[in-house]
Amino acid sequence: MSSQDIMKCAIFLLFQSLVTYDVVVANDCSRHQSRIARKNLEKNFFPKFQNHAYVIPDNCAWNPAKDIYLNQEQNKEVDELGRAVCNFCGKIFVSEYHIDLHMTNRHQQHILKDGKEACLADYCDILRCDILSGDKRTGYWDEALCNEAQLKQLRDSCEKHVRSCVPDHLEEDKKIDFIAELIDSTCSALTCDKFYESGLDKESVYSSTVYIILFVVLGTGLVLYYTVAIIHFFTDDSFIKETDEYSGNYSQRKYTAPVGSEIRNRYPAMAAHR
Repeated sequence: MSSQDIMKCAIFLLFQSLVTYDVVVANDCSRHQSRIARKNLEKNFFPKFQNHAYVIPDNCAWNPAKDIYLNQEQNKEVDELGRAVCNFCGKIFVSEYHIDLHMTNRHQQHILKDGKEACLADYCDILRCDILSGDKRTGYWDEALCNEAQLKQLRDSCEKHVRSCVPDHLEEDKKIDFIAELIDSTCSALTCDKFYESGLDKESVYSSTVYIILFVVLGTGLVLYYTVAIIHFFTDDSFIKETDEYSGNYSQRKYTAPVGSEIRNRYPAMAAHR
Protein backbone atom coordinates (compact mmCIF):
# COMPACT_ATOMS: atom_id res chain seq x y z
CA MET A 1 0.00 0.00 0.00
CA SER A 2 1.40 3.36 -1.01
CA SER A 3 1.59 6.44 1.21
CA GLN A 4 -1.09 8.13 -0.92
CA ASP A 5 -3.51 5.25 -0.30
CA ILE A 6 -2.86 5.36 3.43
CA MET A 7 -3.42 9.13 3.48
CA LYS A 8 -6.74 8.71 1.66
CA CYS A 9 -7.87 6.03 4.14
CA ALA A 10 -6.93 8.23 7.09
CA ILE A 11 -8.85 11.20 5.70
CA PHE A 12 -11.86 8.97 5.04
CA LEU A 13 -11.83 7.64 8.62
CA LEU A 14 -11.60 11.18 10.01
CA PHE A 15 -14.53 12.27 7.85
CA GLN A 16 -16.56 9.27 8.98
CA SER A 17 -15.91 10.11 12.64
CA LEU A 18 -17.19 13.65 12.19
CA VAL A 19 -20.42 12.73 10.41
CA THR A 20 -23.62 12.67 12.44
CA TYR A 21 -25.38 9.39 11.88
CA ASP A 22 -28.99 8.47 12.42
CA VAL A 23 -30.05 4.94 13.22
CA VAL A 24 -33.26 4.00 11.46
CA VAL A 25 -34.92 0.80 12.53
CA ALA A 26 -38.51 -0.33 12.75
CA ASN A 27 -40.80 1.00 10.03
CA ASP A 28 -38.15 3.54 8.96
CA CYS A 29 -38.58 5.38 12.25
CA SER A 30 -35.69 7.72 12.98
CA ARG A 31 -34.25 7.34 16.47
CA HIS A 32 -32.64 10.76 16.42
CA GLN A 33 -35.78 12.57 15.32
CA SER A 34 -37.91 10.57 17.75
CA ARG A 35 -35.56 11.57 20.55
CA ILE A 36 -35.95 15.27 19.76
CA ALA A 37 -39.73 14.98 19.50
CA ARG A 38 -39.84 13.14 22.83
CA LYS A 39 -37.81 15.86 24.55
CA ASN A 40 -40.21 18.47 23.21
CA LEU A 41 -43.22 16.58 24.56
CA GLU A 42 -41.51 15.95 27.89
CA LYS A 43 -40.94 19.69 28.27
CA ASN A 44 -44.16 21.15 26.90
CA PHE A 45 -46.87 18.49 26.78
CA PHE A 46 -46.64 15.79 29.44
CA PRO A 47 -46.17 18.16 32.40
CA LYS A 48 -49.61 19.66 31.76
CA PHE A 49 -51.20 16.28 32.44
CA GLN A 50 -49.08 15.79 35.54
CA ASN A 51 -50.03 19.21 36.91
CA HIS A 52 -53.73 18.35 36.70
CA ALA A 53 -53.32 14.65 37.57
CA TYR A 54 -54.89 13.70 34.24
CA VAL A 55 -54.23 10.40 32.48
CA ILE A 56 -53.31 10.53 28.80
CA PRO A 57 -55.94 8.56 26.84
CA ASP A 58 -54.95 5.40 24.99
CA ASN A 59 -56.05 6.88 21.67
CA CYS A 60 -53.54 9.73 22.01
CA ALA A 61 -50.72 9.21 19.48
CA TRP A 62 -48.28 10.84 21.90
CA ASN A 63 -49.09 8.52 24.78
CA PRO A 64 -45.73 7.24 26.12
CA ALA A 65 -47.15 3.72 26.17
CA LYS A 66 -47.10 3.83 22.35
CA ASP A 67 -43.58 5.21 21.97
CA ILE A 68 -41.70 2.66 19.89
CA TYR A 69 -38.27 3.43 21.40
CA LEU A 70 -39.20 4.58 24.92
CA ASN A 71 -38.17 1.37 26.69
CA GLN A 72 -34.72 1.42 25.12
CA GLU A 73 -34.27 5.14 25.73
CA GLN A 74 -35.11 4.72 29.41
CA ASN A 75 -32.52 1.97 29.76
CA LYS A 76 -29.47 3.88 28.64
CA GLU A 77 -27.47 6.63 30.30
CA VAL A 78 -25.55 9.28 28.36
CA ASP A 79 -23.15 11.73 30.03
CA GLU A 80 -22.19 15.24 28.92
CA LEU A 81 -19.34 13.94 26.75
CA GLY A 82 -21.64 11.56 24.89
CA ARG A 83 -20.40 8.35 26.52
CA ALA A 84 -23.25 5.92 27.04
CA VAL A 85 -24.09 2.90 29.19
CA CYS A 86 -26.59 0.18 28.31
CA ASN A 87 -28.61 -0.76 31.38
CA PHE A 88 -29.77 -3.98 29.74
CA CYS A 89 -26.30 -5.54 29.64
CA GLY A 90 -23.95 -3.00 31.26
CA LYS A 91 -21.80 -2.33 28.19
CA ILE A 92 -20.20 1.10 27.77
CA PHE A 93 -19.99 2.99 24.47
CA VAL A 94 -18.05 6.03 23.31
CA SER A 95 -21.07 7.77 21.78
CA GLU A 96 -24.85 7.73 21.63
CA TYR A 97 -24.67 6.65 18.01
CA HIS A 98 -22.84 3.46 18.96
CA ILE A 99 -25.26 2.58 21.74
CA ASP A 100 -28.13 3.15 19.30
CA LEU A 101 -26.54 0.58 17.00
CA HIS A 102 -26.11 -1.74 19.97
CA MET A 103 -29.77 -1.37 20.95
CA THR A 104 -30.80 -2.11 17.39
CA ASN A 105 -28.57 -5.17 16.99
CA ARG A 106 -28.70 -6.69 20.48
CA HIS A 107 -31.92 -5.58 22.13
CA GLN A 108 -34.54 -5.50 19.42
CA GLN A 109 -36.91 -7.32 21.74
CA HIS A 110 -37.22 -4.04 23.66
CA ILE A 111 -38.54 -2.16 20.63
CA LEU A 112 -42.31 -1.84 20.84
CA LYS A 113 -44.01 -3.84 18.09
CA ASP A 114 -47.60 -4.48 19.10
CA GLY A 115 -49.30 -2.99 16.07
CA LYS A 116 -50.26 0.14 18.04
CA GLU A 117 -46.80 1.64 18.35
CA ALA A 118 -46.19 5.25 17.40
CA CYS A 119 -43.11 6.78 15.80
CA LEU A 120 -42.66 10.23 17.31
CA ALA A 121 -40.44 11.21 14.38
CA ASP A 122 -43.59 11.26 12.24
CA TYR A 123 -44.65 14.40 14.13
CA CYS A 124 -41.39 16.29 13.75
CA ASP A 125 -42.92 18.80 11.36
CA ILE A 126 -45.27 20.11 14.04
CA LEU A 127 -42.82 19.54 16.90
CA ARG A 128 -40.00 21.43 15.09
CA CYS A 129 -37.38 18.71 15.58
CA ASP A 130 -34.84 20.16 13.12
CA ILE A 131 -35.02 23.61 14.72
CA LEU A 132 -34.86 22.44 18.34
CA SER A 133 -31.98 20.03 17.71
CA GLY A 134 -29.95 22.57 15.74
CA ASP A 135 -29.76 20.18 12.78
CA LYS A 136 -31.20 22.90 10.59
CA ARG A 137 -29.30 26.18 10.58
CA THR A 138 -31.56 29.09 9.78
CA GLY A 139 -30.67 32.55 8.65
CA TYR A 140 -32.20 35.85 7.71
CA TRP A 141 -33.85 34.62 4.53
CA ASP A 142 -35.53 31.68 6.26
CA GLU A 143 -37.36 34.05 8.54
CA ALA A 144 -37.92 36.68 5.87
CA LEU A 145 -39.51 34.17 3.51
CA CYS A 146 -41.51 32.36 6.18
CA ASN A 147 -44.88 31.21 4.85
CA GLU A 148 -47.56 31.89 7.46
CA ALA A 149 -50.16 29.88 5.50
CA GLN A 150 -48.02 26.73 5.64
CA LEU A 151 -47.45 27.17 9.35
CA LYS A 152 -51.19 27.64 9.81
CA GLN A 153 -51.68 24.15 8.35
CA LEU A 154 -49.10 22.74 10.77
CA ARG A 155 -50.75 24.55 13.66
CA ASP A 156 -54.16 23.13 12.72
CA SER A 157 -52.65 19.64 12.61
CA CYS A 158 -51.01 20.18 16.00
CA GLU A 159 -54.28 21.35 17.53
CA LYS A 160 -56.05 18.30 16.10
CA HIS A 161 -53.57 15.98 17.83
CA VAL A 162 -53.88 17.95 21.06
CA ARG A 163 -57.66 17.61 21.10
CA SER A 164 -57.39 13.85 20.56
CA CYS A 165 -55.31 13.63 23.74
CA VAL A 166 -57.74 15.40 26.08
CA PRO A 167 -59.51 13.01 28.51
CA ASP A 168 -63.19 12.48 27.64
CA HIS A 169 -64.40 12.54 31.23
CA LEU A 170 -63.61 16.23 31.72
CA GLU A 171 -66.44 18.68 32.04
CA GLU A 172 -66.89 20.96 29.06
CA ASP A 173 -65.47 24.10 30.65
CA LYS A 174 -62.45 22.24 32.03
CA LYS A 175 -61.93 20.55 28.68
CA ILE A 176 -61.92 23.91 26.86
CA ASP A 177 -59.44 25.37 29.35
CA PHE A 178 -57.19 22.33 29.17
CA ILE A 179 -57.19 22.31 25.36
CA ALA A 180 -56.21 25.98 25.35
CA GLU A 181 -53.41 25.26 27.80
CA LEU A 182 -52.04 22.39 25.70
CA ILE A 183 -52.26 24.38 22.48
CA ASP A 184 -50.42 27.28 24.05
CA SER A 185 -47.57 25.09 25.32
CA THR A 186 -47.29 22.72 22.35
CA CYS A 187 -48.52 24.50 19.20
CA SER A 188 -47.93 28.20 19.83
CA ALA A 189 -44.46 28.15 18.23
CA LEU A 190 -45.97 27.33 14.83
CA THR A 191 -45.98 30.94 13.71
CA CYS A 192 -43.41 32.93 11.77
CA ASP A 193 -42.62 34.94 14.90
CA LYS A 194 -41.63 31.89 16.95
CA PHE A 195 -40.99 29.01 14.56
CA TYR A 196 -37.22 29.57 14.28
CA GLU A 197 -36.60 29.96 18.01
CA SER A 198 -34.33 27.06 18.91
CA GLY A 199 -34.70 27.26 22.65
CA LEU A 200 -30.97 26.61 23.04
CA ASP A 201 -29.29 28.90 25.55
CA LYS A 202 -25.94 30.48 24.81
CA GLU A 203 -24.13 28.32 27.36
CA SER A 204 -25.24 25.06 25.77
CA VAL A 205 -24.34 26.31 22.30
CA TYR A 206 -20.91 27.43 23.56
CA SER A 207 -20.28 24.07 25.26
CA SER A 208 -21.25 22.14 22.16
CA THR A 209 -18.98 24.31 20.01
CA VAL A 210 -16.02 23.78 22.35
CA TYR A 211 -16.51 20.00 22.34
CA ILE A 212 -16.73 19.93 18.55
CA ILE A 213 -13.55 22.00 18.14
CA LEU A 214 -11.62 19.85 20.61
CA PHE A 215 -12.83 16.67 18.92
CA VAL A 216 -11.79 17.92 15.48
CA VAL A 217 -8.35 19.06 16.68
CA LEU A 218 -7.61 15.85 18.58
CA GLY A 219 -8.98 13.67 15.79
CA THR A 220 -6.92 15.46 13.15
CA GLY A 221 -3.78 15.21 15.29
CA LEU A 222 -4.20 11.48 15.86
CA VAL A 223 -4.84 10.82 12.18
CA LEU A 224 -1.75 12.78 11.13
CA TYR A 225 0.40 11.12 13.80
CA TYR A 226 -0.52 7.58 12.79
CA THR A 227 -0.36 8.42 9.11
CA VAL A 228 3.24 9.63 9.44
CA ALA A 229 4.16 6.61 11.57
CA ILE A 230 2.64 4.13 9.13
CA ILE A 231 4.27 5.78 6.10
CA HIS A 232 7.68 5.82 7.80
CA PHE A 233 7.73 2.29 9.21
CA PHE A 234 5.53 0.25 6.87
CA THR A 235 6.09 1.70 3.39
CA ASP A 236 9.01 2.35 1.09
CA ASP A 237 8.65 6.08 1.65
CA SER A 238 10.13 7.90 4.60
CA PHE A 239 10.16 11.43 5.93
CA ILE A 240 13.72 10.91 7.30
CA LYS A 241 16.56 10.88 4.77
CA GLU A 242 19.25 8.41 5.78
CA THR A 243 22.92 9.02 4.90
CA ASP A 244 25.08 6.39 3.30
CA GLU A 245 27.07 6.01 6.47
CA TYR A 246 24.00 5.13 8.59
CA SER A 247 21.67 3.78 5.94
CA GLY A 248 21.36 0.43 7.68
CA ASN A 249 22.38 -1.51 4.54
CA TYR A 250 25.05 -3.57 6.22
CA SER A 251 25.44 -5.95 3.30
CA GLN A 252 26.89 -3.21 1.11
CA ARG A 253 29.45 -1.94 3.63
CA LYS A 254 33.07 -2.88 2.84
CA TYR A 255 35.57 -3.53 5.56
CA THR A 256 39.28 -4.05 4.74
CA ALA A 257 41.88 -5.10 7.25
CA PRO A 258 44.95 -2.80 7.54
CA VAL A 259 48.18 -4.30 6.23
CA GLY A 260 51.85 -3.42 6.02
CA SER A 261 52.60 0.27 6.15
CA GLU A 262 49.09 1.12 7.28
CA ILE A 263 49.66 -0.73 10.56
CA ARG A 264 53.01 1.01 11.10
CA ASN A 265 51.51 4.42 10.35
CA ARG A 266 48.64 3.84 12.78
CA TYR A 267 50.84 2.60 15.62
CA PRO A 268 54.21 4.38 15.31
CA ALA A 269 55.10 3.94 18.98
CA MET A 270 54.83 0.18 18.81
CA ALA A 271 56.96 0.10 15.62
CA ALA A 272 59.73 2.19 17.25
CA HIS A 273 59.84 -0.11 20.29
CA ARG A 274 60.42 -3.09 18.11
